[in-house]
Amino acid sequence: FKKKLGPLIDVIAQFFRKRNINDCKQSISNRYSAHKLDSFLSNVNIEITYASAGSRKKYKIKGLAAKDAASTRIVLNNETVSIRDYFKDNYNITLQYPWLPCILAGGNDIQIPIELCLVKANQRYVKQINEAQGAEMIKVTAVRPPERQQRIMSGLE
Repeated sequence: FKKKLGPLIDVIAQFFRKRNINDCKQSISNRYSAHKLDSFLSNVNIEITYASAGSRKKYKIKGLAAKDAASTRIVLNNETVSIRDYFKDNYNITLQYPWLPCILAGGNDIQIPIELCLVKANQRYVKQINEAQGAEMIKVTAVRPPERQQRIMSGLE
């Protein structure tokens, strides 16, 4: 099982088996579900989207912050500001999902809004997968020999 490249919000929606991130609000606010998500996301490599393409930093997720981006406060230049306001003031980014928790990343537990992260492609997922994921993997990999040969041959072209 490999995590796909794409917005972290889409990965989270897929984790909760929802159509989009808005449908995940109740799941994320549930302590048990949030803990499961925290475990799922730990050690996932991400890239930030709020910098220009050449200077985008890459981080490894350490976990989820306890509060959402709207209520999490940071001290900056002796002033307390919310994560939401920080990104509005410094990057001119209005968060679409300020109710989402931030991720904790980097050596100093940098808090980054989930919607500003991309999951890097082709990461191995070494944790236990659930039944639905296992069934999907078997469905994709269990093919008849002629079809497997066709896939191999088309991959060589």
